[in-house]
Amino acid sequence: MKQPMRRSRSQWEAILREQEKSGLSVRRFCDRESIRISNFYRWRSRLSGESSPAENTNESPVFIDMGQVDRLGEGEGGGETESYPARLFEVVLDLGDGVTLTLRRS
Repeated sequence: MKQPMRRSRSQWEAILREQEKSGLSVRRFCDRESIRISNFYRWRSRLSGESSPAENTNESPVFIDMGQVDRLGEGEGGGETESYPARLFEVVLDLGDGVTLTLRRS
């Protein structure tokens, strides 16, 4: 299997400019240039200053406390009890670009 090409920061900056000028969608541009679309988006995010909180050392990571998700709706034996009625649990994450991740527990 062919090893992916490692590019420098300046090369990625040039690639991003070229894609903008090309008028092509990101997918078409990446196909034409044999670039992994995930790498393109990662570098675009990194270079535009929209890096994830874990990559940005100046900010604390964003954390949402969901409580005890693993015990929600379960009693000591793992089933429904009077003190722990069974409840629907659903989390929907919009990952952008039309992609969503849904976690559902019923």
